[in-house]
Parts: sequence; structure tokens; C-alpha cells
Amino acid sequence: PGWRKDFLGEPDPSPWLTPEEFFRPLASRVKVFNHDWSFVGRQAELTAINTFLSSSSERVLIISGRGGVGKSRLLRAFSEDLPATTNVVFTSSSTDIKPKDFELLPTGGVLVIDDAHENPDLSQLLGTIALSRPNLKVLISTRPYGLPQIQHDLTRSGFGFKAEDTLR
Repeated sequence: PGWRKDFLGEPDPSPWLTPEEFFRPLASRVKVFNHDWSFVGRQAELTAINTFLSSSSERVLIISGRGGVGKSRLLRAFSEDLPATTNVVFTSSSTDIKPKDFELLPTGGVLVIDDAHENPDLSQLLGTIALSRPNLKVLISTRPYGLPQIQHDLTRSGFGFKAEDTLR
């Protein structure tokens, strides 16, 4: 990693997106479904996420809810309220993550995995993060039907799981 930037002036392509890169496709009021609308009524959830971030013992938080209830919009609001010094990266279920990509993953901060219920490689992704990034927190969004598998993957990967690790 890093040679492409030196030679071409462009960074390596990465599955780890900034919040701006991740939400860019959903930031247009021209589209009916977008995330540019005002964020209202989810202060309790934002507080719970911030409590998770400040905890020294918790590494994973799951946000579970039906499609369209605002999980991704909550993640956008969370990322907008972070201090500039907090490193947050996003990845989605449609991203193909290769072993070399983990060299580009920050060692600390927060990794947000949106729509984790659609990620066929979630167990492998979590296992690698659990072993190689002990200071990285993981924030996962999922629909309720994906919750049992994600809980299993967290336990299997070494993160562990407790029922209080889930916002509904």
C-alpha cells in the first residue's frame, strides 16, 4: 500500500469509505429515497452510540430494525456529529473485501458495516478484525432476520455477543 499514491498521485482503491463517500449516492433530494431529510426523533439512539464509542470495554454495537426505519440515516447523523479526530470508515455488503485491503483498514476508530445481513463474508471479516485490529470498534446495522446469524458470527469470530449490544 502507498506506492500507487507515490507514482500516480491517486490513493489505492479501498473498500473502506469515508462517510462522505459512503452516503454520496443517497444525498440528493431529487431522489425520493435519500438521506438529505432532517434527522428527527432518534436522540436516544445517538446517545447510545456515543456511549458505546466512549466505552473502553465494548467493541461491537448492533443496530437492528426493519427496512426503511432509518438505520442508515442514524449512521449518517452519528458520523456527522463525530469530532474530526475520530477515524470512521464504512463498508457495505456489496463490497468485495480482499486480504490486502486489511492493510488499508485503520487500526483504531470505528468501522461501520451497513446492511450486514446481506454480507456473505461477514464471519471472515469479523474474524480478521477481531485478530488484527483490537482497538477498532465495529458498528453494525442489520434487519431483524439477520440478527441471529450476526450474533453467531460475532461469537465465532472472537468478539462475543451480549443482548445489550443491540439497539432496536
